[in-house]
Amino acid sequence: MSNKIQKINKLKKIKYFIQINFSPNFEYIDKAGKIINLFKSKENSFNPDIKYIAPRGLIIGSPLPDNISVVRITPDSFWCKFDKPVDFDASVKTFLRKFEKVSSVIDTSKIERVGWRINFLMEFQNEKFDLIEKNNIIGDLLDASFYKKIKNININTKITKLIDNKEENKKALLIDMDFYKDKDISLETFDDIKTLIKSQDFLNFVNDILK
Repeated sequence: MSNKIQKINKLKKIKYFIQINFSPNFEYIDKAGKIINLFKSKENSFNPDIKYIAPRGLIIGSPLPDNISVVRITPDSFWCKFDKPVDFDASVKTFLRKFEKVSSVIDTSKIERVGWRINFLMEFQNEKFDLIEKNNIIGDLLDASFYKKIKNININTKITKLIDNKEENKKALLIDMDFYKDKDISLETFDDIKTLIKSQDFLNFVNDILK
């Protein structure tokens, strides 16, 4: 059976990791409390779960508003993890709103890298292939890796084959893609990545690596 897909939305988007790197700024250390307060709920119904706080960075876990599961701020980066993301636009808009708030506390004006990592899932039923462990998946861990540059966007890709522990016929491919730019960067880079993901060039690349 061919793994070829006709549309990119045939792949499930199960996780997003969105990040902006900026010129190192250690005023974060003095203002960590103000940053934490940015992630309180509007009604103060919950306080952020501080997983880690040190000169090297700050990690805040759930509960968090706006479908964010983890936030990480370091002296040179702002990163958010979205579990079960709704769609591209909503997640990026949420991320940029949070980044704007953080930027009101520390200087993030010199952006050095913009990245958006997406975990896609391609599911199979009753199809035989060699199976590789990931988290609670049985077998030996092994990833196939690829690199591609399309329309000035770098793409690092890892593919892992999966099988469910309880349902042997439930099989899938985890397609972990990191889209990023480290030259000619602006916040509009996220729009460039969204446009790329919807393009025929990107679909062709995915089908090439699924052969």
